[in-house]
Amino acid sequence: MKSLRLLCRPGCFVKEVSMISTSSNKIDEIVVPDEIETYVSMPSCLLQGCSNDLIIFRADGGNHFTHYGIYEGMFLIFDVSKDFKDGRLSCYLNNSGDDRPKFKVSDKPLDGYRHFGRLVASMKNYEV
Repeated sequence: MKSLRLLCRPGCFVKEVSMISTSSNKIDEIVVPDEIETYVSMPSCLLQGCSNDLIIFRADGGNHFTHYGIYEGMFLIFDVSKDFKDGRLSCYLNNSGDDRPKFKVSDKPLDGYRHFGRLVASMKNYEV
């Protein structure tokens, strides 16, 4: 089982952020420990071929990637060890210091943002 920590960032492009607890410095320098809300676990078999440097977002802010099968409310799992790949969704980090969202998802590089990992899995969240 991989242990994840769940974070909440209200008002951003993403609602919630989860991370592997044995994360890299790349992740640790971005995450504020006070934002950790809870811990969750995920079977390793669901993340084969991935590093332990994962970050998970809940998609928010509209259905901009339906052609990739991504809809608002889904969990998006990014591996920060994987480089940008043309035609694949990636996570980007706002490094300009302005008031734009801290994290964004895109299939192409974004001005004022740096690449922060490539999408390796997504999960639909059904409400009961």
